[in-house]
Amino acid sequence: MSFEAGPLGCYIEQDWTLESDDQISRATGQPVFFGDNPDTAPFKGRWEQLKSRGIKAVFLWERYEKVRSLVPHHQYSGTCVARGFHMATQHSLYNAVIGGTTQGNCSIEIAWEPYYIGSRVYVGKGQISGEGSSGAWAAQWAAGINGVGGICPRGHYGNVDLTLNNEKWAVANSNRGGGLPADMLAACQKHTCATHRCRSNSEIADSLASRIALARCWDTLFGDRDKNGFSKPSGKGSHCQAIIGVFVMLNGKTGYIEIQSWGELPRGNRVLKYAGGEITLPVGCYAVSEDDYLRAQQSRWWESHAITVRAGQEFR
Repeated sequence: MSFEAGPLGCYIEQDWTLESDDQISRATGQPVFFGDNPDTAPFKGRWEQLKSRGIKAVFLWERYEKVRSLVPHHQYSGTCVARGFHMATQHSLYNAVIGGTTQGNCSIEIAWEPYYIGSRVYVGKGQISGEGSSGAWAAQWAAGINGVGGICPRGHYGNVDLTLNNEKWAVANSNRGGGLPADMLAACQKHTCATHRCRSNSEIADSLASRIALARCWDTLFGDRDKNGFSKPSGKGSHCQAIIGVFVMLNGKTGYIEIQSWGELPRGNRVLKYAGGEITLPVGCYAVSEDDYLRAQQSRWWESHAITVRAGQEFR
């Protein structure tokens, strides 16, 4: 299918990724990687453990929708990185609050716009002209290291109205000389996230099985859903999306659920058929097999980040 409905807006540079890994590790004193970090190492093997108990899927939006309906993003500019990280952050936070593993107010919605400006201006230092951002920079921004970064709730900040989606404002303030209002920046610094880079499908599955959503960036696009709810690779183009589900396929392999930032795309059947039965995917979501994930990861230009709001920094 054609993905001309929206620009891509993801820049993947290995040097940026390695630099962000180093910055986050230095600031936290811990390895940045999911399988090596003491905070997430206990989750290693979680997906295999769940499968051994007969669990066929972990769909993060099921808890999410106990709080609010999953409203798809409608991206018109190159803001996919911010939207992918935003969607992952919300899924992780709401799952943690509803599951009782952390405190927080689930009625508060996170704004995606600071992810865009923060990653481009404060972390990227204006290196990218035009639109788009880097997933590694967004991870560094979310981590709030060196006293700069984090997330904030929707609301009014100075003369900026972020009560609703405001892509025009985000793009206009994302170049050199741009930035966030002081009160918005201060709000972000109160709510920072732990970001852990996943280096394999098994780590991605373990993160999801632990109810931690991910943002992933790579240069493979996926097309329309087939009769079983799956999308296949359809072309090249660097893009960032959120991964919000893992499940056992009919053939026993592992599948993943991604959510787009282009409204109702992709087209096709939304009923996913998997080893646990059938489920209707939310608008904008589609399934991908582990084999097609591996194909997408053949390029060294890919990364995925598990995101959780740090304990004590949730919205109260």
